[in-house]
Amino acid sequence: MMTTQTTRGRYLRYYTRRVSCMRMMTLSKCTILPFLKVLPIVLCLMYNISSAQDIPAPVFVNEPELSSNSGYLSLNWDYSDSVDIAFVLEVSGDSLFKEARVIYEGPDRATFISGLEDGKYFYRVQAVDGNQRSSWSAMTRVVIEHHSLPFALFLFAVGMTVFAATVGIIVQGNRQIETTNPKHPS
Repeated sequence: MMTTQTTRGRYLRYYTRRVSCMRMMTLSKCTILPFLKVLPIVLCLMYNISSAQDIPAPVFVNEPELSSNSGYLSLNWDYSDSVDIAFVLEVSGDSLFKEARVIYEGPDRATFISGLEDGKYFYRVQAVDGNQRSSWSAMTRVVIEHHSLPFALFLFAVGMTVFAATVGIIVQGNRQIETTNPKHPS
């Protein structure tokens, strides 16, 4: 019983000294330490905000929501400055651009996209001038819904009927010309 109280007493004295020492260190550095921890973060944010504001963001000329039943489309964007600047166009399957991929980088202010499967696509564009980048443009949502197979087969049948009727009319017209104007042997 005597050893347990002695050990407990030593532990309490050690713990009390340790806590008071930590309080003194915290109090002596409390005026400057938080400021030094936050200063690099504030400077980085100030630099990023100022560099993003130097370049305006491009604006899509297209409607914010497009639809296509053919699997291709043309995207156009406008930029307020007339300087030579590059653009980065991204596409994603979700509006948060979690799995975005770059599909175009270059100076053009339009692009043609083809071979799209059924689904929803989200596009955004960014201006790039050297190391400076603008903020992203407002996104454009594109919905691709191809014609159904029965409708496509119906259009094919109509086209084939028109083709056959045209060929029939040409052949019949040629026969009438031959019967009214027979060829004379010379």
